[in-house]
Amino acid sequence: MSIDPISRRTIQEQIAGQIARPLLDGVYQPEEQLPTERTLIRELEVSRSSLRATRTIISALGLMDAPR
Repeated sequence: MSIDPISRRTIQEQIAGQIARPLLDGVYQPEEQLPTERTLIRELEVSRSSLRATRTIISALGLMDAPR
């Protein structure tokens, strides 16, 4: 039997990875808008507070502007 290790990444880190991947892969061009907050919440099945905390991580990485 094979057991996968438990992820030690926070939910915000996991969400950041899901959002950062298409940015880094060029799916979204510079200045192009990402899907709306509501769309991301629905597609990623996360809470609004988790998504908003993730924006801070992504902006710290320089992948998007800081939240207003």
